[in-house]
Parts: sequence; C-alpha cells; structure tokens
Amino acid sequence: MRNNGERSEVKGIVLSELARPLDILIKRLSEVINVLTECKNEREIQNVISWKLNCSPRQYISSEKYPSLEIDTLCKDFTIEVKFDRDFYEGLGQVLAQKFLYGIDNAFLLHIRHHVDEKYIRALKDISRRLSITTILVRLDTKEILVMK
Repeated sequence: MRNNGERSEVKGIVLSELARPLDILIKRLSEVINVLTECKNEREIQNVISWKLNCSPRQYISSEKYPSLEIDTLCKDFTIEVKFDRDFYEGLGQVLAQKFLYGIDNAFLLHIRHHVDEKYIRALKDISRRLSITTILVRLDTKEILVMK
C-alpha cells in the first residue's frame, strides 16, 4: 500500500512516477463529478469512484494483530473512505485505523455532499488538520472539490 515509486496505469493512462495519489484522486473526481450528482447512495459512489480509478470497492484487509477492516475503495497506492451526505465527523475512525493500525500511508477521507455550510467546512477542515488526515470534500451543489490537510 505504500508508494514504492513504480509506474502505474489508471484506466489506460500511464501516470508519472511522481504523480501523487492525491493528485490522481482529485483529477478523477473532477472527471466524474457530474455522475456523482446522480448517485443515490454511498454504494453507488464507491462503485463509480472505484471504476474510474481502476480500484476495488468494499474490500477487507486483514492483519495478524488486528481484526479485518473494510476499505470502501482499495487502490494500489491508496485507500478512500467514502461518506455521502453524512456528518463531518463520520469516517475519521476508519481512516485513523487504516493509517495507524494497518500502516496505510495514503488513506483519504472523501465526503460528498449535496449541501454544506461554512460551519461544516470549518469543522471538517479543523478536525482533518488536527488529526493529520487528508480529507476531500466534494460539493455537489457547486461542483467544487476542496482538499483539507
């Protein structure tokens, strides 16, 4: 799961060795943002994102030391915990477990919402920063993609 500097291919496009997983994720999200507005639930969103990134939806990882953990979107160099129209604090525990118990360096939290206000954005930004989690917020109402670190 750690980036080992290999070249990888995503949907027929060879990505540079220097391409960061976050850059790839943002690019692919921007390409499917109109499709995401049509999704009715989290499972549909996981399927669209997994298809676009050539990743696997809803996979379990295991460890000798810890119980199995479901990953919403499992990619070669990163994982994505997907939350659709949920509270700002949801998904944080899953990402923290991926990072600290399972050693996944590039575990991202993705919140996709139809409507957000400034309080929601501020809360998500502050908690992401304090926990050192990279969170992506996709605003379906404005079709904006915000990255919070």
